[in-house]
Amino acid sequence: MTLFFYLTDLLMPVVMTGLGILFLYHPPKNINSFYGYRTARSMASQEAWDYAHKEAGKLWVRMGPSLFGLILLSKLLAPLPEEILSLVHMSVLLAALVYTIIHGER
Repeated sequence: MTLFFYLTDLLMPVVMTGLGILFLYHPPKNINSFYGYRTARSMASQEAWDYAHKEAGKLWVRMGPSLFGLILLSKLLAPLPEEILSLVHMSVLLAALVYTIIHGER
């Protein structure tokens, strides 16, 4: 069970970093409803679409490795049960994603 919690907790920062790199260097060229940073405001114009992907990419490239390190460190040092610690990690990751939306919508 320990391996499961390691994988699930550390997968999101890895995905966040990968998508950040993708959005930063190869963002979707056209506004679409299938792939990309899709909010009403980011899809309002091509300029907003490009800006949102650039900003989300920069943010996720910084946040992903930082969250990965913090989660790994807390897994090694925190005296909490695995299930509780995993819930804490998922809450922090969700807060990071919500922050991305707030940052992008400003």
